[in-house]
Order: sequence, then C-alpha cells, then structure tokens
Amino acid sequence: MTLVTLDHLTMSRIGDTLKVKFQFYETFYSISLNNYQQILKICHDKNKIKVETNNDIDFICKWNAQIQRLAVTTVVFSCMCLESYINCYGIINSSKSYFENYLDKLDLKSKWIIIPKIVTGKKIKTDSIVFGKMIELIKLRNRLVHDKQKIKKITEIKDSDWLTEGDARKAIETVKELIIEFNKIDKSIDIGWISETLNNHYA
Repeated sequence: MTLVTLDHLTMSRIGDTLKVKFQFYETFYSISLNNYQQILKICHDKNKIKVETNNDIDFICKWNAQIQRLAVTTVVFSCMCLESYINCYGIINSSKSYFENYLDKLDLKSKWIIIPKIVTGKKIKTDSIVFGKMIELIKLRNRLVHDKQKIKKITEIKDSDWLTEGDARKAIETVKELIIEFNKIDKSIDIGWISETLNNHYA
C-alpha cells in the first residue's frame, strides 16, 4: 500500500485501487494560525501609532474591526479543527456506521469525553485546565455562530463584547494543548501537525 498525504487528504493505493481519505483538521488549524499571524501584525503596526487626531482614532477603529474579523475566524476554525479531529479519530478507531449511529450526534464536549474512553479505556481529565479552556472555546464559538442582535449604551460596553487578540491566541493554544493532553492517553496518535508554529516577529 502506498500512502501520499496532500494537506487535508490522504491517497492510498491498494493493488490497482486508488482511494482518497479526506480530513480537514490540519487545514482548519493552519487557517487559524494564519489569521492569528495577521492579527499580530496589525497589533504591531497599531501600537506604533500615537493618537493625535480624529483620523488616527478612525484608523485604529478600522484596525480593531479587522482584528475582530480575524479573531472570529481563528476561534471558529479552531473549534472546527477540534471537532474534525475527534470525528476522524472516532471513525478510524471504530467504524463509520458505528460513529454515525452512536457518536455523531453528541455535542463536541461529550465527544472529547466519550470517544477517547471508548477507544482507550481512559479519558481526558474533565477537571484539567485544558478541558476548561475547551469548554470556554466552545461557548465562545456558540455565541458567534448563534449570534443575536443586542443594543447597549456606550457606558455599558465591556471588553467581553468584542473579540480580541487574546481570544484568538487562547483558541490556538487550546487546540495545541488538548491534542498534547490527548497524546498522553493514546501515544499512537500523530501530533506532528500541531508543531506548525507562529512566526511571531511582532511580539
């Protein structure tokens, strides 16, 4: 059998049959990293500006809006990465029919508890810091994808009403830390794909 990996898909040849296995978690992770890299550049450039005129304020507001757009993508794709990964793991270690019949309808938090337990007999510690980070990431993702209009007075606006560089950074950290934690209970999983790191020239 010959295996050829091309980003999100794996091609395998068994005899004369060529099969392609699609999996997107690596692609989703790369998208998150790339968006966060752009956020770092914007923050770096923004911090060099001294606010002296209304034009400067307008410019910074536009940059903040761009940071929020990039942070939304980072958060959503980080969550997509975690769901894609645990889905692939569940299918590979059981069967597609078993997964679709009994596991697919679980929420993301439950998948990360139940699927490792079924496959390995062990589970990720639900009282761990990284599991708590995953729950917070899921809540933030849900808030975004189920967005509802709200109107606030200027004096009532809080930092949590916006998405920031910090939210994006936490999302990426959560993916990386959760996969590393998962590797502690299943040494067979490949964690090389999370070794892709940010080239942070702006810190």
